[in-house]
Amino acid sequence: MRTGGRTRRMFLNRSAQAGLGLMLVQALPAWAFSGLRHRKAYRERSFYTMGSVATVCAYGESTAHIDDAINKVIVEFGRLDALLSVFNSSSQISKLNSAAGSGPMRVSREVCDILELSKEFNGKTAGVFDVTVEPLMSLWGFRGRERQSIPTDREISSALEAVGIHHLFVHPKEREVLLDHHGSSVDLGGVAVGYAVDRAVKILCASGIESAFINHAGDAYALGAPDEQPGWIAGIPHPEEPERMVHEVILADQAISTSANNERFVTLDDRRFGHLMDVQSGRPGALVASLTVMAPSAIQADALSTAAFCRPEILANVREVSYFSLELGENGNLSVQEQERR
Repeated sequence: MRTGGRTRRMFLNRSAQAGLGLMLVQALPAWAFSGLRHRKAYRERSFYTMGSVATVCAYGESTAHIDDAINKVIVEFGRLDALLSVFNSSSQISKLNSAAGSGPMRVSREVCDILELSKEFNGKTAGVFDVTVEPLMSLWGFRGRERQSIPTDREISSALEAVGIHHLFVHPKEREVLLDHHGSSVDLGGVAVGYAVDRAVKILCASGIESAFINHAGDAYALGAPDEQPGWIAGIPHPEEPERMVHEVILADQAISTSANNERFVTLDDRRFGHLMDVQSGRPGALVASLTVMAPSAIQADALSTAAFCRPEILANVREVSYFSLELGENGNLSVQEQERR
């Protein structure tokens, strides 16, 4: 059991470093900092997976109990990365992309379900969320093929011919998926981590963990609440100064996802472009500094924050979510634009 002996500042700094995109401000209740003993054990563990660092903070019957549950979560993240990553040539998604334009491919039930959900999110966001964005990611230099200059209008138009959910056909009964354009390819970056976080929550619950915070670079879920607290306190960092927290939210049994372009970008013609693409224009989105969505599930928060970063207006009619954006003014001042839950 871990009690006393560590300060809130130490905990904050380490959590901030482990989970870029979101800060877990406080996981331990007041008794932990005062040195008092308590019946619940607490563990915090970080590990590298799916291209970034994930952190799990949890309470349980004992440290051994918590470690056993977190070990299962680590294995699950690894399994999903091998299944869904475009950076793994043997993943089902990579094989699907390689088969584009050559007929249907049989996939696992899980991949079929995720692709169906992706099509649903496309409908809910009026086409803004689109997993067929991969040709644009390659064009702008985010997939290993470096380029020095901004893509021309002709190059963007050519890439957009292969982009669009109408190129993706999912047949759940046969568990078959088809990309009908030879240049089309799928990138599940806007849903895969959210799905993995939701899976982690189910694993922790099945293991008897009732209070935990799972964070993967800004995609997170707050399960229950820390002892003697109303919820888990999550802080949103300044988009240009990630060590500086500028906004806080209290979460309990709720997901949160923050999308920003400050961590993954390319520099072309001496200009910096982020990785979040507007599939309608074929160019990186840049209307806000960052956008955060709170939703019932992590996959929902992940997909909606990804889409709304490029076009925030698409959230106006989405139920069950609340959101806010951080906007930088011309003078460098940061403002928070909030929308209440509907």
